[in-house]
Amino acid sequence: MIASLSGINQVAFTKLPGNDITRVSVESRPTAMTVDPKRQCAFVANTLSDSISIIDIPSRSVTGTVKLGPIPEPTLTDQGERLFYNAKLSLDGWYSCNSCHINGHSNGLRNDNFNPPSLRGVSQRPNFFHDNRASSLREVFTRCRHPDGDLIPQKDLEALLAYLKQL
Repeated sequence: MIASLSGINQVAFTKLPGNDITRVSVESRPTAMTVDPKRQCAFVANTLSDSISIIDIPSRSVTGTVKLGPIPEPTLTDQGERLFYNAKLSLDGWYSCNSCHINGHSNGLRNDNFNPPSLRGVSQRPNFFHDNRASSLREVFTRCRHPDGDLIPQKDLEALLAYLKQL
């Protein structure tokens, strides 16, 4: 079994459930892949780096990366998008904003955080969280901490706010 772990920029391999899992680092936000059984390799689409990683399945190693074109200098909104999908920034280091707000919206299913709403128009809302304990979007992020326990840096906060405002 091969699965992309897009929030942490990795691809996971295992032979059977319960067996060891091997993780391979790829570029930003692997979201799709295809396998070539004859060549025993996987081609992984890295959405936020506009590239394809080529992974040799038997050795579980990246053997090449194909760039799909030049990447322009990221805008503040682009930087915020990368942070929105980056699970390494969360307190536990394994879930991202996207884990609950799929592509900025909701998956429509119940989950352990009271079925989060879509983030469309989030910058115009009067209050936040299921219990209204934050009165601004900025306040929501001032409560968030990186895995090392530090608050989100101001430049990251501004980038996240820019990305959410454009949803």
